Amino acid sequence: MKKPVLFLLILLCAYSAKSQDFSADSIPVRLKYIQAAQQSNANKIIWSVVCLLDYAKFDIQRSQDGIHYTSISQFEADRLRCLSPFEYEDRSSTGRSFYRVRVGDLDGRFYTSKTIVVYGKEKGFEITAISPSIVSNKSNVSISSSSANRAELVIADQNGKIVSKKIYHLQTGNNEILLDAALLNKGNYFLTIINANGQKRTARFVKQ
Repeated sequence: MKKPVLFLLILLCAYSAKSQDFSADSIPVRLKYIQAAQQSNANKIIWSVVCLLDYAKFDIQRSQDGIHYTSISQFEADRLRCLSPFEYEDRSSTGRSFYRVRVGDLDGRFYTSKTIVVYGKEKGFEITAISPSIVSNKSNVSISSSSANRAELVIADQNGKIVSKKIYHLQTGNNEILLDAALLNKGNYFLTIINANGQKRTARFVKQ
C-alpha cells in the first residue's frame, strides 16, 4: 500500500534578502506558488510562475538547518516552458530539508521564495517566515509542522520580559498565524513557539 504523499502549499512573497535582490514589482517573472512532496526515495519540489520575459532563470536551494543554503540546481526556461509547472526531485536528501527557489531574469534581478520544509520521517516544526519582519501593526507568521500539535506562542522584548502568551493548535503542513503587534512599544522582540513535545523555535522581529 503506497504511503500518502504530503503536499505543503505555501504562497510566495517577495523580499530583498541580499543587496542584489530587487522588489517583486521590478521583476517581470513571478512565482505563483511552491509545493513540497515527500516520497519514498525523493523530495519533490513543484512550482509555477508568471513570466513576461523571453527567458527566466531559476536557482533551487537546499539547507539542512534553515540558515545556510547551497544551490542544488540552476537552469533557464523560455516563456513557453513557463506556462507549465516545474518539478525537481532531490534524491540526495530524504530527511528533514529546507528548500527555497530564487527566480528572476537574465539581468540578475531575483527574488526569493518563502522556505518550505520536508520532514521525511522526522517530527517537528519550524518558523519559516515572519512577513513582514519589521512590523507596524500586524504580520503573518508561517509555521510548518510535521503533525497536528498544540503550541504556545510567547513574545518577549529584547530584555527577556514576556509581553504576550497565546495558545494555538497547529495543523499538519503549513500554518499561517496573525501576529498582532499594535500594542507593542517600538523595539526588538523575540517570538518563541513551544509545542506539546517541548520543542522550541525562536525568531526575531522589529516593531517600528
